[in-house]
Amino acid sequence: MLKKPPTADAELLKAVATATFGQFIVCRHMARGTEMVGPEEQTFRVRGITTELRHMMDPWCIVDTAVMQFAGLWICDGLIQSNNIHIGPNMRKDILAKVRVA
Repeated sequence: MLKKPPTADAELLKAVATATFGQFIVCRHMARGTEMVGPEEQTFRVRGITTELRHMMDPWCIVDTAVMQFAGLWICDGLIQSNNIHIGPNMRKDILAKVRVA
């Protein structure tokens, strides 16, 4: 049996329906958001909904989460699972080159 969504907000429902789920590499925390590389090497500049992501995860780690576009911003839903994997300096250089191009 399907349940009604907890909201009737069409913009929020669209954001959740088109969210990107998976493993993300947390690259850098910046004033305007956190740079992340997601599935299929997509790059995102993401903000937390209520808490800055810099307070929730370290740079250069891999996390499982979801990001979605809502109200003109890419946001992270805050449900983050750390994989306890950190990216070394050689891979960081390659990843940053991709992030800067995007």
